[in-house]
Amino acid sequence: MSARHFAQLAKSAPQNATTDCGGSYTCHTAVLHWAFMDAIPCNDAGANRRTNHLTKNLCTGCSTKSSGGLVTHNSIASQSYGPMFCSTATKVERDQLSLLNVGDVLISGHPSNPMHSMVVVENDLMLGGQNCFIRGFNNRGTFGDQSPFLAYDAVDRNINDNAYWSKEGFGTAPSWNPLYVVSYLNFSLAVSTAAKYMFMR
Repeated sequence: MSARHFAQLAKSAPQNATTDCGGSYTCHTAVLHWAFMDAIPCNDAGANRRTNHLTKNLCTGCSTKSSGGLVTHNSIASQSYGPMFCSTATKVERDQLSLLNVGDVLISGHPSNPMHSMVVVENDLMLGGQNCFIRGFNNRGTFGDQSPFLAYDAVDRNINDNAYWSKEGFGTAPSWNPLYVVSYLNFSLAVSTAAKYMFMR
């Protein structure tokens, strides 16, 4: 619907935040959940159904037996998520944070195999401010132990904070990675295409 609508959705925890055979959502599935709600549009139940459908259709674990049963997959594999949704990503340095727009999706790690996904919900840097806030799910690996593990993070994280930048990259030790952005428009287009061709409407 709109970048601001998507960002507003990311300010609330996704409901029914589990997958059929893996347990809790992760960062990637949460961002897809909000994106389906915005792009289709649909409610939480519809977004959960589409997120599950996509995850299961792209999971090699579903057909792989392990001791005691199927391999679990509580998130879409990053090797699938990257090419499907992040192929248009461009790298972001700290001095470029002012160029980010509300509703953009940020990923850490290479776009072909992203380690983390989050949504820009506010940015006043272009107006001379000091803050570029994100919201996400399972933020611990990127933002440290003060962030929830496999749960929604209800705190606005300011990615312009010195604590999240070093010569090694973005994040906190030992999980530094390069930071990339996928524009709201490109991410929404990829989600709409996935919904169409994965028969999820």
